[in-house]
Amino acid sequence: VLGASTGAAVAFIAARYLVADYLNARFSNPAWLWLREEIHSKGWKAVAFTRINPIFPFGPSSYFFGLTAIGFGNYFLTTVLSILPLSIAFAAVGHSIGSIVLEGDAYALLRNLLVVSLAVTAIVFLRVAMKKISQ
Repeated sequence: VLGASTGAAVAFIAARYLVADYLNARFSNPAWLWLREEIHSKGWKAVAFTRINPIFPFGPSSYFFGLTAIGFGNYFLTTVLSILPLSIAFAAVGHSIGSIVLEGDAYALLRNLLVVSLAVTAIVFLRVAMKKISQ
């Protein structure tokens, strides 16, 4: 989480301060303008959607958000909070599989499946909370 968040922040800042003015002036396509406006109006919800949904590549989207008007604080906090639950779940499952293979400890798998269930519940809760906040 620390590495991904730091990399996302560096990509965002690089895009924002090195190429944003040039690219935004060069691309005046209506679709590009519409997409930038949608990101600006949705704010942190757009970031959360792209971070939770694995169809969007993490690196390029970090650069893309640097080209929009979204604030760095909202972007960074949403990125960290969005990737944290799935990262915990992934680490827990990896650890439990290693425990079974190396130590024959099936209890670790059960415990980590419960952790994964908790992470999925947290993601669903975040989705419901975001929906309530937006209304």
